[in-house]
Amino acid sequence: MPYYGYKGRLAYFRLAKKHIGLYVPPPVIAEYEHELKGYQTAKATVRLPLDEPLPVALIKKLIKSRRDKNEESSAIDREGYQVEGLMI
Repeated sequence: MPYYGYKGRLAYFRLAKKHIGLYVPPPVIAEYEHELKGYQTAKATVRLPLDEPLPVALIKKLIKSRRDKNEESSAIDREGYQVEGLMI
Protein backbone atom coordinates (compact mmCIF):
# COMPACT_ATOMS: atom_id res chain seq x y z
CA MET A 1 0.00 0.00 0.00
CA PRO A 2 1.47 3.40 -0.90
CA TYR A 3 2.51 5.61 1.99
CA TYR A 4 4.30 8.83 2.83
CA GLY A 5 7.10 8.66 5.34
CA TYR A 6 9.18 11.05 7.38
CA LYS A 7 11.19 9.67 10.29
CA GLY A 8 8.73 6.79 10.17
CA ARG A 9 5.38 6.22 8.50
CA LEU A 10 3.11 9.27 8.14
CA ALA A 11 0.11 7.95 6.26
CA TYR A 12 -1.02 5.21 3.89
CA PHE A 13 -3.75 5.61 1.33
CA ARG A 14 -5.88 3.37 -0.84
CA LEU A 15 -8.67 3.81 -3.36
CA ALA A 16 -11.82 1.76 -2.82
CA LYS A 17 -15.07 1.69 -4.82
CA LYS A 18 -16.77 4.50 -2.90
CA HIS A 19 -14.03 6.08 -0.81
CA ILE A 20 -10.36 6.81 -0.34
CA GLY A 21 -8.94 5.12 2.72
CA LEU A 22 -6.50 7.29 4.64
CA TYR A 23 -4.58 5.33 7.26
CA VAL A 24 -2.66 7.33 9.88
CA PRO A 25 -0.86 5.43 12.67
CA PRO A 26 -2.46 5.89 16.11
CA PRO A 27 -3.23 7.91 18.16
CA VAL A 28 -3.84 10.68 15.59
CA ILE A 29 -7.37 9.67 14.55
CA ALA A 30 -8.52 9.56 18.19
CA GLU A 31 -7.00 12.99 18.85
CA TYR A 32 -9.01 14.53 15.99
CA GLU A 33 -12.19 12.56 16.61
CA HIS A 34 -14.30 15.72 16.99
CA GLU A 35 -13.17 17.04 13.58
CA LEU A 36 -13.77 13.67 11.91
CA LYS A 37 -17.41 13.27 13.00
CA GLY A 38 -18.75 13.38 9.43
CA TYR A 39 -16.53 10.51 8.28
CA GLN A 40 -16.36 6.79 8.94
CA THR A 41 -13.33 6.17 11.14
CA ALA A 42 -11.54 3.37 12.95
CA LYS A 43 -8.42 3.28 15.12
CA ALA A 44 -6.11 4.33 12.27
CA THR A 45 -8.54 4.86 9.38
CA VAL A 46 -10.56 7.66 7.83
CA ARG A 47 -12.83 6.87 4.88
CA LEU A 48 -13.15 9.87 2.58
CA PRO A 49 -16.16 9.51 0.23
CA LEU A 50 -15.40 9.93 -3.46
CA ASP A 51 -18.56 11.98 -4.02
CA GLU A 52 -17.42 14.75 -1.64
CA PRO A 53 -14.53 17.22 -1.93
CA LEU A 54 -11.37 16.13 -0.12
CA PRO A 55 -10.98 17.90 3.24
CA VAL A 56 -7.46 19.08 2.41
CA ALA A 57 -7.03 21.25 5.52
CA LEU A 58 -8.07 18.36 7.77
CA ILE A 59 -5.78 15.91 5.98
CA LYS A 60 -2.90 18.36 6.47
CA LYS A 61 -3.66 18.55 10.22
CA LEU A 62 -3.63 14.77 10.53
CA ILE A 63 -0.36 14.41 8.61
CA LYS A 64 1.34 17.23 10.53
CA SER A 65 0.27 15.67 13.82
CA ARG A 66 1.79 12.32 12.80
CA ARG A 67 4.93 14.13 11.60
CA ASP A 68 5.30 15.79 15.01
CA LYS A 69 4.89 12.43 16.76
CA ASN A 70 7.51 10.87 14.48
CA GLU A 71 9.92 13.71 15.24
CA GLU A 72 9.38 13.26 18.98
CA SER A 73 9.95 9.53 18.67
CA SER A 74 13.06 10.07 16.55
CA ALA A 75 14.50 12.45 19.17
CA ILE A 76 13.87 9.89 21.90
CA ASP A 77 15.56 7.17 19.83
CA ARG A 78 18.66 9.34 19.26
CA GLU A 79 18.96 10.04 22.98
CA GLY A 80 18.86 6.32 23.73
CA TYR A 81 15.83 6.43 26.01
CA GLN A 82 13.41 4.47 23.89
CA VAL A 83 13.85 2.03 21.02
CA GLU A 84 11.00 0.19 19.27
CA GLY A 85 8.55 1.16 22.00
CA LEU A 86 10.69 -0.30 24.81
CA MET A 87 12.15 1.81 27.55
CA ILE A 88 15.89 1.30 27.93
